[in-house]
Amino acid sequence: MLHLSRRAAAIDECLDAVRLTQDPARLHEVPAAKLVSAAAACAKTLERVSEATEHLEQRSSAFHVIDRARRLLRRELQRREPHKGH
Repeated sequence: MLHLSRRAAAIDECLDAVRLTQDPARLHEVPAAKLVSAAAACAKTLERVSEATEHLEQRSSAFHVIDRARRLLRRELQRREPHKGH
């Protein structure tokens, strides 16, 4: 039972990350620690999808959505980094 609740929590965390990337205003306002946590959730979910999804079409669709969210989170984190040497 604990395994299922952890899995559900991980799925919820990934869905929250995807939703966050779909709201640019919220994405720019959220603390950096939340962005890092969301990116980690996406990475974990990508790994789980690759291990658990049997149908290639489902896997491809999930990869696309989650990887897009991961890239947007990374881009936002990079935007916030102070420029080196300036």
